[in-house]
Amino acid sequence: MKSGRLWGVGAALVLGAWFLSTRRAASYARLHPELRSPFVRFRSPPFTPGVVAVMGAMQARAKAPALPDGVQVEERRIPGPPGAPDVTVFVYRPPNLPAGAAAILNIHGGGYVTGSAAAYHPQSAAYARELGVLVVGVEYRLAPGTPFPGPLEDCYAALIWMAREADTLGLDPDRIALVGDSAGGGLAAALAQLAHDRGEVTPAFQLLYYPMLDDRTALGADHAGRGDTGVK
Repeated sequence: MKSGRLWGVGAALVLGAWFLSTRRAASYARLHPELRSPFVRFRSPPFTPGVVAVMGAMQARAKAPALPDGVQVEERRIPGPPGAPDVTVFVYRPPNLPAGAAAILNIHGGGYVTGSAAAYHPQSAAYARELGVLVVGVEYRLAPGTPFPGPLEDCYAALIWMAREADTLGLDPDRIALVGDSAGGGLAAALAQLAHDRGEVTPAFQLLYYPMLDDRTALGADHAGRGDTGVK
């Protein structure tokens, strides 16, 4: 027990030393005063394979979040892209869902390297309950283990499954919306384009929260002072 406490204290000291020794983000001084906080003062650690592995381990040990009352969730395995593994999806159904309801394909964020549909249980369930729609969360494969276009193809597999199983699921295949934040927003945008190009299903709407759309923004210097470009 004592060694566990000592390990915790040591980890806290190492983390504190890292924060104190890390340079301040170059853009911090340009933030509006109301947005400044000690928690955004320092640079984030780089997403190295080791950091990603630690984040994945922490995510796997995280307790499943609680769902809003009345929302039923079902975990399903659906056919994946050709030559790829099956895809896990979560189906959220609110009380008294009418036949032929609208639906949402909710795509989680996480920088393409972390995050999970399971961690988005509260958000997906809230969409279902508050909007009165069927919601499907897709557990797409993550980089760097699965490079592009693997994650996008997993999302496409979920979209096609929703359209083909519309009668069984009780949804209207002409009223499927694509929703995603951060990396999920980037995948939702790419999925809308891919669905247009393949012509098998036509999403009715897309809602993108701060989507990751352009990998060049991390390296460009032409941002007119917006954000931290990482360029010195």
